[in-house]
Amino acid sequence: MNRYRHLLLLSICLCSSFHLFAQDPFFVHFNSSRSYYNPALVGEKGASSINTKYKTQWNSTAATSFKTMMLSYEEHLPCSILDYGFMVVADEEGEGRFRTFDIGGKVAGNMSFGVSEKSTHNIRIGISAQMMQQTKIGRAHV
Repeated sequence: MNRYRHLLLLSICLCSSFHLFAQDPFFVHFNSSRSYYNPALVGEKGASSINTKYKTQWNSTAATSFKTMMLSYEEHLPCSILDYGFMVVADEEGEGRFRTFDIGGKVAGNMSFGVSEKSTHNIRIGISAQMMQQTKIGRAHV
């Protein structure tokens, strides 16, 4: 029982010591960036594909707009159970210019198994490895 108290106290201390500033990149539709949210969907189109996105939000002269940019490449390997892809995301937010730069790779695999001679089931598993850098650049006042 004493061990569980120590683990609980340690987890509370670790969680309270982090101070995070973050907002996820804002994409409008799930369908055009499916593998960004679920890496198991990389290469599911069945062909090599390049996807680009650019979105600005609240673009005006009075306020600084939010900008999200993405470039991704996915490839389906027809003679293999694996598919792979790469992605670069740049996000710029608000007056304080909170910037996020994210680069990563994704791999998905398809495993099939048969329950009976007439029935086959598939399980698709994906993993994503990413490196992210976040910076906050103060706004210059004139």
